[in-house]
Amino acid sequence: MTNSNNNTGFTIGVTCPGCGGSLELQEDFHIILCKFCDSVLRLVQPDAPVAYLAKGRVSPSEIRFNIDRYLKKNNLPLSSGNLQIKNLYQPYWKVDAILIKIRNRIDKRIVFTTSEEDGSGTKEVRESETSVSAYRATALAGTAVKGMPIAIGLRADYIKMFPFSKDIVQDNFDVMPITLSADYVLENSFKKFASYGETSVDSVGVNRTELLQPKFSLIYFPFHLIESYDGGYSRFLLDGVTGAILNHNHPNDPVTVIDTKENSEIDMTDDDTSMRNEPEVESEPTQFGNIDVTFHRCTNCGEDLPSRESQLFICRNCQTVVFLEQPLVPVADVRRTTIDNNITDLLFPFWSFKIDCEEHSGRNVFAGLFESDRVVIPAFKMVSFEAIYRLSCRMSGMVPRLNLETVHDVDKKYIPVDLGPNRADGYALAIIYRHVLARNENIVLDDVNFKPLEAELIFAAFHPESYFFVDSVVGAVTFEKVNCPV
Repeated sequence: MTNSNNNTGFTIGVTCPGCGGSLELQEDFHIILCKFCDSVLRLVQPDAPVAYLAKGRVSPSEIRFNIDRYLKKNNLPLSSGNLQIKNLYQPYWKVDAILIKIRNRIDKRIVFTTSEEDGSGTKEVRESETSVSAYRATALAGTAVKGMPIAIGLRADYIKMFPFSKDIVQDNFDVMPITLSADYVLENSFKKFASYGETSVDSVGVNRTELLQPKFSLIYFPFHLIESYDGGYSRFLLDGVTGAILNHNHPNDPVTVIDTKENSEIDMTDDDTSMRNEPEVESEPTQFGNIDVTFHRCTNCGEDLPSRESQLFICRNCQTVVFLEQPLVPVADVRRTTIDNNITDLLFPFWSFKIDCEEHSGRNVFAGLFESDRVVIPAFKMVSFEAIYRLSCRMSGMVPRLNLETVHDVDKKYIPVDLGPNRADGYALAIIYRHVLARNENIVLDDVNFKPLEAELIFAAFHPESYFFVDSVVGAVTFEKVNCPV
């Protein structure tokens, strides 16, 4: 369960549907306890992108003070009383995705021999590394004045946002149009950012970067454009949250607007300071979804559900299984391993995707393991992708050997489900891609055929031994405690 006083991460300002109290939700969390009426609430995200707004915090007097302090520091005359202030909300696309990086390189290692004549030498060793991680970035969604950042970076993770509506747009602020589609920015900005460092003089083979399951939202960020005509045209661009001066055009300097679609600068005359030659606005405006905060209750009987943070809940009253997201793959059942309860056992969740083996050359995905028609993905948080990959391979092979029974209730021994079925589908694809790359480095992600027929959520019993968790069925599957924040 998220703490309403915890302001780390992307926070969203909303109101409680029970008492109307002000709440702060974190985008990565879905359950919150209202500190005013103790209602357990759930954040419901729509399929369409959500638009947010970061409110401006700088008053006109603070704008003038910051400008004068800047001018004094740079030995320039202080501003006059005739300042024209334009308040702008500039749109930025924000993307959350799964990032896959394949990096190949040649390492030179010193080799020692037993022969005094041969001495030592160097040996070239080819190394290949595949990493999977969460990816989050922002990029400009429209035409920007020179000095306006092309991304707002980590600020999108700690500034409080509000669901965008015309009612909360501050007075005297203009909302700038969206001129770049999400798909365009994905291809021309996000993938370029993610591919940074892809080439190397020591690389060998093909280095690639892939983004899986990109999820978009939009952030309107405030800026102040200050213009003065005393003694020649002068312009300042200020950050609307901190008041920091981002750009200053001295008198008689050309004023410039950046065409983000063509990545070129447009000169403007001193007497024409309006933005022009902007990229053509999208012919089909982006349709935004509305986030909803609702009571966290069973969809069948209306019983209150537990307040802990998880992607899965089972109603204690009617045993209805409730997922926080609508699964794209049919979920057949929620089951657990059938063993005697041990006081040290913890039940860890795994997503088990059933596949058509005929689609995979008549065999299981991970060749060499037990005959299995399943790809099994850990549904709890793990630090290392390599640990996720190894555990997935082992559990995929062990599934046929498990005796399973349906789960009708979950208690504290059940580890929360951190990964929903749809996100797990993306990780399954990434793990299969990682596996087939070891056999064929030229294969691309589009060539990987992964179309699960159905999914199951399996809780498997593990117990702690020294630095590891060991499965309590066959005692063969392990993972390090350091890779699991339990």
